[in-house]
Amino acid sequence: MELIKKSQKLFQVFIVWFILHLIWWLTSTLYQNTVIPSPIAVYRHFPQLISGKLGWHLYFSATRLFWGILISGTIALIVGGLMGTFDQLNAWINPVIYSLYPLPKIALLPIVMLVFGLREQSKITMIVLILVFQMIITVRDQLLTTPKSIYHVLRVLGAPKWRLLKEVTLPLAIRALISATRVALGTAMAVLFFTEIYGTRYGMGYFIINSWYQLDYIDMYAGILVLSAATFFVFILLEALEKYLNRWQTNYH
Repeated sequence: MELIKKSQKLFQVFIVWFILHLIWWLTSTLYQNTVIPSPIAVYRHFPQLISGKLGWHLYFSATRLFWGILISGTIALIVGGLMGTFDQLNAWINPVIYSLYPLPKIALLPIVMLVFGLREQSKITMIVLILVFQMIITVRDQLLTTPKSIYHVLRVLGAPKWRLLKEVTLPLAIRALISATRVALGTAMAVLFFTEIYGTRYGMGYFIINSWYQLDYIDMYAGILVLSAATFFVFILLEALEKYLNRWQTNYH
């Protein structure tokens, strides 16, 4: 049954991919302009791009995203975990989190660049600002809504506090982190793309915009395809991890 569901999902993804490419091909055929090259021309150009610097651009973007997620997750585990465990601490920190969370993070880019300059730190910081508040709230809510009976049963069985942290709190918090990251991934990638336009010569954002400036539209579309595929891969990976942890919780119950 599980194999059938996976096959159906893959088929749905293929159908969406096919329809989008069909629309792209029809548009390029009807428009007949170099601004919209055909998908065939773009895919034929891929071997040349792969042998060039495209891999390095993807590497730098992936590295920035990795560190952004890692730093955000570490902060959220600590802050969200404490808020979800201690009610008084939650009462103090909660107003601060909810005051900062609605702020448009991209508006903070000039301040971040003034503080960190045009180096890697500014790009990673922007990703952290996008992810960390949603992660904190999700971790906090997950721990607050976890039935206390789970902890009570384990205490009755003589489980020490570190075992409760390892077997219940930490897996639930990590699952919440993955869920929050998956939801905010699109926004994080958009901000990363925007920050890579400034003060760097590597990154998918730089590659795409630089191709646009040089009127190299085939490179530009190829970069968009690579960035979309990479984001989709990360999304699928996060979804698989989330399902694995959900299965852990189901088996536990």
